[in-house]
Order: sequence, then structure tokens, then C-alpha cells
Amino acid sequence: MTQLQFEIVNRYAREKSCNELLYAPLESALRARETRGYRVEFSGEVSALRAFTHDVLTDSVSETVSEGEQAALSGYRFYIDVSLKPGCLDLEKEYILRFYGELEEPGFTLENLTVFHRYYLLGDDPVPSERFVKDLCNPVIHTWNVINA
Repeated sequence: MTQLQFEIVNRYAREKSCNELLYAPLESALRARETRGYRVEFSGEVSALRAFTHDVLTDSVSETVSEGEQAALSGYRFYIDVSLKPGCLDLEKEYILRFYGELEEPGFTLENLTVFHRYYLLGDDPVPSERFVKDLCNPVIHTWNVINA
């Protein structure tokens, strides 16, 4: 079994104020950018999984795909990956799995799929990541990981 990660970036989305992510605004010049990602455990043809990702999970006109563990964007102070805990209803994941199950010969076997959202915090203000985790993540239903630059 092999694992690959794909990060999807909307090429037209712009940076926004970090306050759009928070319940109580900060006096900060930090900006934010959001992407979505997929961690796929699979066996079979890597090229078939790549084709599935490009054809099914992205819009080739408005989105770009980055493959691997490295962040798709640069210049961040930190980013937070947020995903639903196993067992929580994840409709996007369910629809992807249902679509995959209807394919006659996909060329790969999908063993496990994790859908996540990545929040990049950009700028130099020394706001701690915990401030964002508190508002973005619900410990009952989410798992998260903070990666510093």
C-alpha cells in the first residue's frame, strides 16, 4: 500500500484578513489563505490515481494540484490542517467513495481517504497558532496539525 497527498489550490482565491477565520477579531496584519487536500492510501497504478485526482477532484480551469507532503504555498508563518475524525459524517468523502465505487476499472484500489482543509497564515505578526486552532477546530469532531514555517 502506498500513500500520496494532493493539495488543491484555487488560483483565483485571494488572501483575506485572518479575522475572517476568527470569532473575535485581532488587531493583526496576518492574512489567510485556504486550500483543500486529500491523503490517499492505495494500491495499484499511481498514474490512475493522479488521473482520478485531476479529473474528479479538481477543476482544471480554476485550480492547481500539488502532489506530495510539501506545502503548495509559500511565505506562511504556519498552517493548520483540519480534518474530520474517523466516524464523523464527511459528505465530501462519502461522495468521492461512492463515485469511485461506481467506476468499472479505476486502475487503483482506494484503501483509505482523508479529506482536509489547510489554513495558511501569512505575515509576520507573532500571533500564536493556538488562537486559530481554538476557533477553527472542534475537538469533538476534528483532528488538526499545526506546521510552522
